[in-house]
Order: sequence, then C-alpha cells, then structure tokens
Amino acid sequence: MKHLRSSCSRSSWLRAGGIVGLAASLAAGIAGAAGAQVLPPSPDPTCTVPQQDFTGWFKSKPGLNQPVNPANSLGLDTSNNCNFYKWSAQMFLWLTSPDAGTLHDKRVLRSEAFYRLDQGNLIKQDGILARNLSLSATKFGPDGLPFVLDAKGHLREFVTVPDRAGLTASNALGAEGTAEIAAVRAGAGGKAEFLNAEGKPIQTFAPKVTAGMLPQQLGRLAGLAAPTTTSGAPGATSERRQIADALTAKKVLMKIATRTGPVFVEAGSGDIVTLSPGQAGDHGVLVSQNDAIVYYEVLVNDVYAWYLTGRKTPNGIAPTYDADDPATFGLFPTSQPDLTAIFDFAKKHGGPSSLADGNALAVEVKLAWVEAATLPDGGKGYITAQAEVPEYDRTTNPADWAPTGKTNRTQVALVGAHVVGSTNGHPEMVWATFEHQANAPLADYSYMSGGKETPVPSNPTGPWTFSASGPQTNYNAQLAQYDKANQHIVSTASPPVKIAPNDVLHQKAWGVASDGQPNQADKTPAIAANQIVSLNTDIRAKLSAVGAASDPRFNYLLMGATWTLGGARPTGPFPQGGNEIGTSMLANGTMETFAQGNDTKSTSGTNCFACHSSNPKETQAQASTSVSHIFGSTNPLKTSVESKEK
Repeated sequence: MKHLRSSCSRSSWLRAGGIVGLAASLAAGIAGAAGAQVLPPSPDPTCTVPQQDFTGWFKSKPGLNQPVNPANSLGLDTSNNCNFYKWSAQMFLWLTSPDAGTLHDKRVLRSEAFYRLDQGNLIKQDGILARNLSLSATKFGPDGLPFVLDAKGHLREFVTVPDRAGLTASNALGAEGTAEIAAVRAGAGGKAEFLNAEGKPIQTFAPKVTAGMLPQQLGRLAGLAAPTTTSGAPGATSERRQIADALTAKKVLMKIATRTGPVFVEAGSGDIVTLSPGQAGDHGVLVSQNDAIVYYEVLVNDVYAWYLTGRKTPNGIAPTYDADDPATFGLFPTSQPDLTAIFDFAKKHGGPSSLADGNALAVEVKLAWVEAATLPDGGKGYITAQAEVPEYDRTTNPADWAPTGKTNRTQVALVGAHVVGSTNGHPEMVWATFEHQANAPLADYSYMSGGKETPVPSNPTGPWTFSASGPQTNYNAQLAQYDKANQHIVSTASPPVKIAPNDVLHQKAWGVASDGQPNQADKTPAIAANQIVSLNTDIRAKLSAVGAASDPRFNYLLMGATWTLGGARPTGPFPQGGNEIGTSMLANGTMETFAQGNDTKSTSGTNCFACHSSNPKETQAQASTSVSHIFGSTNPLKTSVESKEK
C-alpha cells in the first residue's frame, strides 16, 4: 500500500550562528507541480471538521488562497483530542493565509502581528525589513544543554570539554586532582582511559564536570543550584560549582575531542558511551537530496511579544519575571483576564490600540526553509519567500564548506513548521508540527479502516526532498554540523568526507510510537495515528471541494500535536507513564531529524517535551513559561514609557 509517496520529478532553530537575511516578500507558489502524495485510503472518520465549522474557519468563504481566521484558543473545547488537532490545523492555515492588511500581499506570519526573533531581540515585521535565519536547528535538553542519543536511543545531555582543558577526576582512593588530558581511549570494562601529552595513562576513574565546561550563559542550568555563597566565595562562582556537581551527579556526558573524532564519557563513572548511529553532537546541519541547506527562523505573535514585555517590565504584568527565581516564571496566558491584562499593558506602553487576533493567545512559530530552485519546478506548490542566503565554497574542500563572505538573493520554500500556542487551560502550550508532503517517507505504521487495524508498510520509493528513493541504510544520520568558531559547515565523519545529502525517515509516523498506549483516550497506536490521518484526509477533501487543491497550503500535512493532561508540568510521554498526550512521540523531520531514535518504539528517541520541560525547581502544578526556550532569553520590546524615561 502506498502512503505519502511523491509522484513529482526533481530538478537540479536556532541558537547557532550563521545569520542570513530574508527579504520582505512572502509569496505563494502555484501548487500542484510539486506532485501529490497519497494518504492511506478510507480512514475511519474519527477526526473530522463539520462543514459549518470549516466554513467558519475562513474570513469570507472557503476557496483558493482565501484567508483563514485563527483558532479561538480562548474557547477551545478541551474535552477530546480531535479538538486539539483541529486547533492545530486551523492555526497553520491562518498563519500561512494571504493577509489583505499586510504590505505587498504577504502572509499572516509575515504581517505586523508577528515579530521575528533576532539574537535575543524581537523585531517587528513591516514587509520591508530583512528576516534572520539560522543555519542549524540546535536542540537543547531539559537542562538547556545540547544532547545526543545513546545506542538505546535515550536522550543524553552533554558538556563539551575545552581543548587541552584540565579534567577533574577522582582516583581509586577517592582523592581529587586535576590532570591535563591529551587523549582518550577505551580501557578495561569500557572505562575511559585518559592519556597525558606523553601518551601515558593517567590514573583517573571518575571524571567530573567542572565550572569551566559550562556555557557562559547558564540559562536553564541555573535551576540546578541555589544562588548562595559558600566559604566566602563569590555567588556566581559558587553557583557554577554547584551546577557542575549536579551535572556530575546526573551523569551527563562529557564530549572530548580526540584525533579520531569526539568521545563521549559519562561524568561520575568514566564509562565511554556508545551513541546511536549518525549522532555527532550539536549544531547539526540538514542537507537535501539536491544539496540545499535548511535554514530556520523563529517568530512570535503580538500577544506573546507584549506578554513577555509586560512580564519583564517592573510594575507591568505580575509577577515580574526574574530568571533566578522560578516562582516568578508565571504561566502563558490562557484566559480572558490574562488577555485583558496584556491589552491594557500594551496600550499604556505605546503598543497597538488593539490586538486584532488576540483570541489566538500566545503563539510561537519555528519555520524551516530550503532554496526553492533545488525543488521541482522551482518550488511550485510551496509557500515561498525571497531571501539573501550565504554563499559557500563547496569545491575547494568538499568536507569543509567555507563561507565566501557573499550572499545571493534567492527564493526559499517552506518545508517544515512548528506551531505552538497557549489555549484555554493549557499554559504548557499545544505543540503541533507540519511538513510538506514531499519531504520524506514514513516508517511502518497502522491506522483504522472499516473498523479494523490496517498496517501501512513503509514505502521509501521517491523522489523525496530529504531522502534518496528506495531503502537506505543510514537514516537520520548527522553528516554535517555548523562550526560556530569559523562559521564553516563541516563533515562529522572521522576522517572527514565529502558532505552528502541526508536520508530522513519519520520513525514515529504521525507522532505515534508503535508500542504502548499513545494517550489517555486512544488505546492503540493505530487509533491515535488514524485521528491525524482522518483529519488530513477530511481537510484535503474539503479544500478540493471548493477548488483549493491548487492552494499551496493543500500540500502541507499535520504530522501530529502534543500537550499535557490538564496543562500540567510535563512528566514524560504517555506510553512511558507520563502525562504528555496527543501524538506523544512527535518530531519534525526537518527540525528533530537527528533525535528521532533508531526505531519506531517509544523507548527510542525524543518528543517535544523531552526538551521543553519545566524548571526542576518549580513547585506549581501547571507548566510555566520555562517550557519555552526563548521566553527567558528574549529581551522585552522597547516601549514608549522606557523611551521617555531614558
């Protein structure tokens, strides 16, 4: 049985650097030329949109390139999972809608209602300013550190040991000392054996994380230690030592560079940890089958921007945010009183007189783009934009792409999107993800048809944007990474080899693992997957019925959505006994490419909340703003009140 197969032909996140400018024009490509992928036939209609409701999604009437209203997040009926999925689908259609009130016929996500995140600052869009993208979709674990997957597919955060750094270690007698490490090799019992500059073993058995291995900006790591002083030491120094000790106790990994590539050693035990195939560390770069680099950007809506600003302004929106005090983190807006407080603050501080789409509540969006010229028919059938992208020298050293210092104006096409937003009763936010239908194949899965569980074997036959046609042996392997030090894109192989295109496979089709009960309502993986298949099928049928099959939005699929029971702090995917529900093993093939695990089971790989977890020092029942990786590190808007005071 075919599924998600492309019939087209081919033509010849954020925290990393590599900034490029995306110019003003967001335009729609003409759909259809990119080919049609096939959803499995006749899914049971377990999640559909009543015709009257679907009509109400649109500002005037359903049709080709017609604008859509945002979902009413304030009034979301949270009584069943399907309503969350419908919220997700409507929000994507709204974000990618043509916006009549925007300069040059841009889309809503390019309108003045959205701000782009640029190096910690919120930049209001006006249809003219350039937009900034990132070259890698660096993912961070629950403590804000980069992570890899070990051989069992488990998430393991790591610190990087600086070159020629001294490692603190405990010897067999329990005494501590510092030794200069020149090399690492596997010793007896899988323990790391450290060598000095003369190549002689150093008697160390339990390497420890040190304060010097921590990032300069602690961010979420600050939650591992109390900001107190000990022995007269400065508070900051004491805090970093406490954090380092806490990380050692948690047995995080230590990434140590060697002549034959990085070695990952477990802190506290000294065990060398084997990684899943294709794992290389942070700042992974995704490359399409036609050698196109994937670029990323993050946007937030006006509600999010003014809420953040109010929370970070003294005497603004209570409680005033303090990065060192989890009790002040607060919750994302979920109610009309929350929204009213944001309106009032914005009006008093030079903001807009109204927030037209305020009932959408707080929205955060992450987008993935590739150069449209590398896609079939120049990206027809995609949401597209004009961009200035950096030029790389790929021929002098095919294993090390060096920037030339030049940029090229080109058109980029949208290949993936995270749509995240707070809703009625859910401050942890609903995390939904979308991909273009031509991206990559799915692994085996099952859905419901005729009341029976129906298997869908994986069909890798392409062509695909992010996978070669036919079965591959190295799916989801990180083949290149962005080197922040010199802004190069380099091979992760040892020794380095020519950077090659990635082969991507969606290990958990529709965000559903093949084992366990996916969520509180769906007893089997097939029932859960069917809800997403059913909704995609229903929306496509309704768009086709009103002549909108050539609308580029038609070519994007909801891959799933996840949230927690009652908006509580995340505790783990439902199949593993946690409270994260919906399609609880969700990953986007363009953003979490290298974190999907090595099989279809829930014990391998990660989901959204594996990284977007709550601060460990929080005590309230519901999830706070700490689930967002950008809220704490983003600067507030400059308000008119601030300007007068300065």
